[in-house]
Amino acid sequence: MTDNTLKPGRLGLYALLLLVCLSGLLLSGRWFLAGLAQHRVQQDLLNNAWSAQNPPSAASWQTLHDDIQYSISLNPRIAESYRMLDQLFESGQPANPNADFSDSLSALRQAVRQQPGWPDNWTQLAWVKANNGEIDAEFLQALQNGLFLGFFETRLQTQLMTMSPLAILALDDPNNELFTLADTYIMNGLYSGGDYARKLAILDNFGLVPAYCQKLNLSGTPAAVQNRCNSLSNDQ
Repeated sequence: MTDNTLKPGRLGLYALLLLVCLSGLLLSGRWFLAGLAQHRVQQDLLNNAWSAQNPPSAASWQTLHDDIQYSISLNPRIAESYRMLDQLFESGQPANPNADFSDSLSALRQAVRQQPGWPDNWTQLAWVKANNGEIDAEFLQALQNGLFLGFFETRLQTQLMTMSPLAILALDDPNNELFTLADTYIMNGLYSGGDYARKLAILDNFGLVPAYCQKLNLSGTPAAVQNRCNSLSNDQ
């Protein structure tokens, strides 16, 4: 005759399994709600193209901020939530137009902490610091990580090309790893990738065009770069 009574050990095992299942359901539910809140914010930011030049109203800003914070409270490990928080802060804070950029930095520091292998996080952190004149150790490390991880990512080309000269001027050390990365990135950008007028304008802004014209093999560069470098010789 079979004994169908639950023994204490088996009962404990069933209770543990039930607890694990309930915990899993609760966690899945929280992640689902976090995803919904995040999606609402993404759609609003995308559809309205808010920026410092086209900021949201105070009410819209607060609603988006609350949605992002709600998403973070449910699942604080989603790096995208912190990137959206940075984007919202950069669009301006209608209720506090004189706010500094520390909120953006805090959000981006969380983004790189949650997703350290994603170049966009590091690049944006460096970008925010550069735009606010903070060319410090944190900027240099963020730029180095952004260049190393996103060297071939075309979506980051504008930011990385714009910031690389800052590393060249700040370090002035060909043996430094970041200097080498930034220098190689600039050289590669002048040999290929298009948008040469913008790239040359960036270097012009830092007074680096003559130095790079001397380093380039002009026969292998696009016509726009050749013409700009040749114009330097004609001006002498």
